[in-house]
Amino acid sequence: MRKRKIILLFILFSTLTSVAQKEVHISLNAKNQPVQKVLELIKRESNYRLIIPNQFYNPDSLVTITYQYQKSSRIIKKLFNGKAQTKIVGNRIIVLPKYHSNKPDSSDHSYLEVSGIVIDQKSRETLREATIYQIEKSKITLTDKAGGFVLPGTRNKKHLLLYIARQMYSDTIIQIDPKNRENLVIPLQHKETPYFADENLMFDSPIEQLMPKFVSKKILKKQITIAKNLQNVNEKKIAQISFLPFLSTNGHKNGITENNFSLNIIGGFNGSISGIEIGGGANLTYRNTSGLQAAGLFNWVNRGVSGLQMAGGFNNTYGDFQGMQLGGIFNYNREQLHGFQLAGIGNIVRSDITGMQMSSAYNHGCRTVKGIQLAGIFNSTIHTLKGLQLGMVNYAGNNKGFQLGLLNISDSTSGVSIGLFNYSKTGYRSFALSANEIFPVNVAFRSGSTHFYTLFKFSIGKPEKTYLSMGTGMGTQITFRKSWIASIDATANMLHEDGTKDWGDLLWYRLGIDGGHQISEKFTLAAGPAVNLLQVRKTSMNGIQDATLLNLKPINEKEIDPFLIQLWIGGQIELQYRF
Repeated sequence: MRKRKIILLFILFSTLTSVAQKEVHISLNAKNQPVQKVLELIKRESNYRLIIPNQFYNPDSLVTITYQYQKSSRIIKKLFNGKAQTKIVGNRIIVLPKYHSNKPDSSDHSYLEVSGIVIDQKSRETLREATIYQIEKSKITLTDKAGGFVLPGTRNKKHLLLYIARQMYSDTIIQIDPKNRENLVIPLQHKETPYFADENLMFDSPIEQLMPKFVSKKILKKQITIAKNLQNVNEKKIAQISFLPFLSTNGHKNGITENNFSLNIIGGFNGSISGIEIGGGANLTYRNTSGLQAAGLFNWVNRGVSGLQMAGGFNNTYGDFQGMQLGGIFNYNREQLHGFQLAGIGNIVRSDITGMQMSSAYNHGCRTVKGIQLAGIFNSTIHTLKGLQLGMVNYAGNNKGFQLGLLNISDSTSGVSIGLFNYSKTGYRSFALSANEIFPVNVAFRSGSTHFYTLFKFSIGKPEKTYLSMGTGMGTQITFRKSWIASIDATANMLHEDGTKDWGDLLWYRLGIDGGHQISEKFTLAAGPAVNLLQVRKTSMNGIQDATLLNLKPINEKEIDPFLIQLWIGGQIELQYRF
């Protein structure tokens, strides 16, 4: 009883009604016009080619028809009094008779089996792996190694349309005479323009490589070949069930079928998804996905995704992504990302990013990033950063945004980089040697851009005791008339008195304003005043009178437990070397 229910459920899903592709809406107003003229109007308004079997209608009969913004199919059905059905194949609208009975007519050629070969029109050589698609009944077959094919029988008395397609060849539609249906010779014209298989990259070999050795790859390969050839064909079904990618209720039409609901027990292969897809292991989609796609291991989509994509392992999308991508290990997107990526290890986008990337290890964008990259270790933007990078190490080709990390690197920068070390290949870098009221010898290294840079400073002096200082800070520089500059530097420094153990006992903060002149292309001489603040821990007051250094008198002194705060005005003179 249980087996019977499973079989009935399988049959139910496999026989769900197929419908045509999405159609263009048009407006039409014709009064007492010949059918042929009305068809020309539909063709012009919809930009579709119309294909109608011979002897299907009288082109001179007069009709009156008025519609505002309606589907082409509805207008055509009205035109033929409900006796026609339509199917869209690429830029063609196929008009077919509407069948009211599926009973075979044994007195005429009603149950047809079509056979023949497909050849190259110019060389006359046979073509293998060409797809023969019987339009009325959606039956499909492929040519064999010798270019031959046999299409399963179909009930049809007068009209039989075949759509023949193969990669690198122009497709064609032919009408078969029921009385001459065997030993057909169908020529295809080779395309002169180069063929680019980028959009089929996913299915050229990777999917087959993902399949275990015990899986019959030949069956899946056949479905992939049909999907490649029938790029212009789109069947629709409400739902499908797959056990494995090649074992589905959609049969060989997997790669050309759009499903509203897809349930893949281990894995599934679909043309496109418009709704929900759930896979215990993997979901493989040849075209687009819109809605929710969730898999235990991975999702692999050949074109674009709009919606939510979740996988315990990884998500791989070859087209634009709009929405949210959640991967237990990583997310990969070959085209633009508009939305949010969250991965356990890393995210990669090979085009523009507008949104946010988050991961524990790394985020990577190949072009422009307008948003946030947040990673535990490394963020990179190959082209232009117009957003925020937050990680231990950040890299941007052209930084027009904000970098915050221990190490920030860019090829060029007009943005802001804050970190322990900032480096820009074409940015601002300089070494400086200076003297001030405290230390006669100061060495500073600046890097970043002139409008914002970070600096590291080391100082040494020996009034009565040896003092050392190490610090870091930030600053900005303005150039006037090419040779005159003004700089503002703010630094925080730790002072070490010879013989003491704790660098944190003396903290020195300095804000300096310097004006200078470029004495050559590389060298600048500058000088200016500075406001200084010294924070002294009271527990180290022995000999701290020397902490005022050079016996400078502070302009203000205040005790704030456990510190003594001293404020004074000083100055410096500096020689900079820019490289």
